Amino acid sequence: MPFAQDPEPVKEEDDVEKLDKGIQLTERMVKKAKLDAELMEIERITKPPKEKPLREILEDDLTRLLDRDMGAAEIGERMRATLAEKYKNDPEALKRANLTIDRFVRDHL
Repeated sequence: MPFAQDPEPVKEEDDVEKLDKGIQLTERMVKKAKLDAELMEIERITKPPKEKPLREILEDDLTRLLDRDMGAAEIGERMRATLAEKYKNDPEALKRANLTIDRFVRDHL
């Protein structure tokens, strides 16, 4: 089975030199990437992140909680509007859908 792109035959000495230089450059890039990864791991171990002050931790926690609670409420309201249009001719289905939304919002508070 032939390859999608067969390599071109190397015809001249200049082509061989260019190919060798390309290989050397690629090898150096791979070696540099490995060294960079090793350095990052060493720095992660030797320089752990500074601990946040308690006040900042509490503010972050409150922000996440508000995002979650307010997000659930906002999603619920958008879904109510969408479903009101979808079930405008089926009040029983709309009632069930709204009860489901109420349960979702309540469960995500």
